[in-house]
Amino acid sequence: MIILQQISYPHLFSSFKLGGLMIKNRLVMAPMLVGYGSSDGEVSPSMVDYYEARARGGVGIIIVEAACVNQEGLETYSQLRINHPRYISGLEKLSRSIKNYGCRAFIQIFHAGRQTSQLITGTQVVGPSPLACPMTREMPRQLSVAEIEKITDEFVSAAQYAAMAGFDGVEIHAAHGYLINQFLSPHSNQRQDEYGGSLENRMRFLLNIVRRIKKSLPQLILSVRLNIDDFVPGGLLPVESLVVCQELEKNGANLIHCSCGTYQSGLTSIEPASYPEGWRMYLAEQVKKTVNIPVVGGGMIRNPHMAEEVIASGQADFIFLGRSLMADPLWPVKARDGQEEDIRPCISCNNCFASNSRGMSVSCTVNPGWGTRENRPIHH
Repeated sequence: MIILQQISYPHLFSSFKLGGLMIKNRLVMAPMLVGYGSSDGEVSPSMVDYYEARARGGVGIIIVEAACVNQEGLETYSQLRINHPRYISGLEKLSRSIKNYGCRAFIQIFHAGRQTSQLITGTQVVGPSPLACPMTREMPRQLSVAEIEKITDEFVSAAQYAAMAGFDGVEIHAAHGYLINQFLSPHSNQRQDEYGGSLENRMRFLLNIVRRIKKSLPQLILSVRLNIDDFVPGGLLPVESLVVCQELEKNGANLIHCSCGTYQSGLTSIEPASYPEGWRMYLAEQVKKTVNIPVVGGGMIRNPHMAEEVIASGQADFIFLGRSLMADPLWPVKARDGQEEDIRPCISCNNCFASNSRGMSVSCTVNPGWGTRENRPIHH
């Protein structure tokens, strides 16, 4: 007699067809910079180990941390780069290590815009307008139309390199105050040309990237991580973000990954423990009611009961886990097997962000052995 193990949280661990891909469950590992790349932007063995541990832990999709499309867009010295064919070999090792466990491999493509430093980029920071980020306080050089077109092409090239490296999808980073979000937000975009002013003009940069990637790579799954609310005065609000979501759907995006906040908004994007669990799910719910393509929601989802409720109620199609998977890469398999009490909880202390902001590799207060002990074989 064959005894089938009952799966806890049946909605959370149901499969989902995304474009032409079957995803084994509704859990997505959010992209988070961990500082394991080499100084020249290559994938390192430590980075492969880190992502492999989380793929082995049972998540359905891993979105690899932001990979930069050019030198001037770097946010950190050890950030992954995806702007030359020489990076494909290392990226292919990374994607294969993820897919070996039945997990889908995506990678986020990125440009920091004004939210970086000349010390890192080697040149003056750039942005849609000559307005300094209140946190970095470096005056950006305003991009010309020709430069915007060049960066658009660099995003397309990055997506092509990702496809060559075996990734199932790419995610365009259009959130958290980085370059594309800077164009979208009236807080940082005061241009008077075809890339500024009206919402139609402010979203032109993003939509051009989406259209050109889909034209070049129609089978590649395309996700967009979008701020639904900037939470800064004069910033992007849901009333405009929902229109952007509709336009993304019309222009070929396969998935909208809902987020919020910028450097300036502080705790709304890197919440401490005082924030209530699932507090920002209302943003994803608004998007879900607005578009027909799948929606990823999350933020401060600490336990599988909450995640199951979100999927069962239709607030989102997928749940993203960030710091929770830093704390315990086995979060998914423990939840699936009804071992919730064994999940090592993230305490939202933000030690991970603090270490990364100092230019160090990320460390976790509750998982000090990651990268070593956490990569021992998992018997599930």
